[in-house]
Amino acid sequence: GISIKILKAIETFFTKKNYIFLVNVIIGIESPHIKNLKLFSSKYPNINIHVNIKNMMPFYKISDLAIGAPGLSNMERLAAGLPTIIISQNKTQEYLKYELVKYGYSVGAKNTVDSISEAIIEMVSSNTKLKILSIKGMKLVDGKGAQRISQYINKELIK
Repeated sequence: GISIKILKAIETFFTKKNYIFLVNVIIGIESPHIKNLKLFSSKYPNINIHVNIKNMMPFYKISDLAIGAPGLSNMERLAAGLPTIIISQNKTQEYLKYELVKYGYSVGAKNTVDSISEAIIEMVSSNTKLKILSIKGMKLVDGKGAQRISQYINKELIK
């Protein structure tokens, strides 16, 4: 799975570049890779595997960088101002990734260890880039869409 590739890319920073940082891997309960992720992470005390997390916001708030798909969770990350490396997992997501990268809302990577490593280097090499991505993301997605939809529905029901 993609999560193992991401961890292998991160592992190169631990072993070859002497970077030390905390890694939180969030995975769904249905993932067939939970056992392999836990086995891989057991080599590193700073890699934590979290399964079936209901509220992602606490993780978004403590993180400097995320790696994930360009789907709905990415909209949450944008609203939270969390700079993200996005990796598409299908053709629809490939289009989303292309647009988000094109307009500078995220950094894109292919589903390979080398591409993910290059994207991580791009992100951790520039605090300015991280700040710009954070600000742009919060401008793109304000996190109040559900509130606006609810207000609209209530107005329509009152008519």
